[in-house]
Amino acid sequence: DERSLAATVKEIEALAVANVQLVIASEPRRFPFADASFEKVVSSMNLHREAPEPRLAMVREMLRVLRRKGLLYAADLDAPTTPQEQGFLKVADFVLGTERMKPHVDGTWPDVFADAGFSRPKRIASNAFEALRIGVVRVQKR
Repeated sequence: DERSLAATVKEIEALAVANVQLVIASEPRRFPFADASFEKVVSSMNLHREAPEPRLAMVREMLRVLRRKGLLYAADLDAPTTPQEQGFLKVADFVLGTERMKPHVDGTWPDVFADAGFSRPKRIASNAFEALRIGVVRVQKR
């Protein structure tokens, strides 16, 4: 959301970080970077907002801008393990639609990375945060 983005930009500027480029992933569909521009890409909570085809296109863009053996870290809604987490995902399903939320409800959301051409998927975390669960996955460009 706008507030989170503004806070992130402010923190990056305060730390004088020069090697970070922020992109709002939903638009444009093609990232404004050359092929193989980055060693690492971080996707933070944007996959669940997209329908399957645009989600796959976005992940393919992440693959395109990564160098060989580059890493992608993705954090997003993960399969619920408690009734509270299930309730949150039911609301998200109602708001965003079953097509978008099904991979998050059943925990298969990281499959999109293999579909896009990434290798070596590894779920490195799945942690509860209030009424939702966030999973973190690391994948590598071949």
